[in-house]
Amino acid sequence: MARFVFVCLLQLSQLSQAASVNYIYRGSVSLTDATVSVTLCDTVDLDASVLFFSTSINDATTSGTLIAGRLTDNQTIEFERDGNAGTAEIYYQVVEYSSGVSVQRGSTNVNSGTVDVGISSVNLTNSFAMVTMFNNGTTYGSDDGVTASLTTSTNLRFQANSSGFTAFWQVVEYDSCTVQKITSPDLTGTTVSSAITGVNTAKTMVVCSHRN
Repeated sequence: MARFVFVCLLQLSQLSQAASVNYIYRGSVSLTDATVSVTLCDTVDLDASVLFFSTSINDATTSGTLIAGRLTDNQTIEFERDGNAGTAEIYYQVVEYSSGVSVQRGSTNVNSGTVDVGISSVNLTNSFAMVTMFNNGTTYGSDDGVTASLTTSTNLRFQANSSGFTAFWQVVEYDSCTVQKITSPDLTGTTVSSAITGVNTAKTMVVCSHRN
């Protein structure tokens, strides 16, 4: 199965006005049902906080392994999937910035191949999108992947080869950084490469999304 990959490279700057981290909340939680909520030890500023997470699970179904995560309020993280097969171990970080970063977030029903969502205006040179999704099913197919990209300063576009699932998204505007956006060739084998403008790898983060 070919996969279309969309990649953002975020290169941080050493400028004095660069973004500043206020606090990082780290933890883990077991997802044994369709949803689980985590209460943070303190409140965060939703307009300046970014959620990162990874999962580990011994299961092959899409309804069990496709897990979406979001901050539902200033002290609660919610993780959601369509089914409850297998126990998923989720490791999360919420990074709250004291300056230099602004975040927009939402939940979108991807009910067609292309869905556009209006957002508050951002600077495209230092902004990027992050997306997670959940869906039903037992095997992976064309409706089990989605790309998220900023097509204009006020538009977030989701694209999928099939539709009928929910996506949780974050749009992050990060001062004093540069963002490269790369549309990769189809991934038909185990690897695919794309040329980029040279970066400092010690200060660069990769954010990617894909659709099947």
